[in-house]
Amino acid sequence: MALATMDEARRVLAERFGYASFRPGQEALVEAVLEGRDVLGVMKELARGGMTMIVVTHEMGFARDVADRVIFMDGGVIVEEGTPEEVFDHPKSDRTKDFLGHIA
Repeated sequence: MALATMDEARRVLAERFGYASFRPGQEALVEAVLEGRDVLGVMKELARGGMTMIVVTHEMGFARDVADRVIFMDGGVIVEEGTPEEVFDHPKSDRTKDFLGHIA
């Protein structure tokens, strides 16, 4: 579905997700999606600006650059958690090491 205007996007999101208004940052993400811009780039800007986010991603470079805490899960179970440096540079779990070995 193509959304023609921000007003239409707001209406659809309000109906679907119960958003009556956007918080700072949420509107920037919606605009990025609608305009076909780099959503991860917008999220990086928001994180650097101090916005707290919980993000689920397979984009390991993004997670490493933006996160101050990383949780690696497999099968719905937390396998490892720590700072990006701990998880990406010094993983303790064999499952984490195996996963990171396949993406490096």
